[in-house]
Amino acid sequence: MTGTQNRQYTLAILFVILDSIGFSLMNFFVKLSGDLPAMQKAFFRNVIALIVSVIVLAGTREKFRIKKESWT
Repeated sequence: MTGTQNRQYTLAILFVILDSIGFSLMNFFVKLSGDLPAMQKAFFRNVIALIVSVIVLAGTREKFRIKKESWT
């Protein structure tokens, strides 16, 4: 195994751990939210996921673009 592969495996393991922490925190905050309707809980979960996704996409070298032909 080369140094690059070792680094990739380490990053993959780190991302899996961060993913599980994120999902458990999401579950914790949903339980903590109490008697909110399910649709409202789903909306706020997806807003947070959208914000995180936009931040990650903005940090990549290749820019994310949607072609105008795909809008219809």
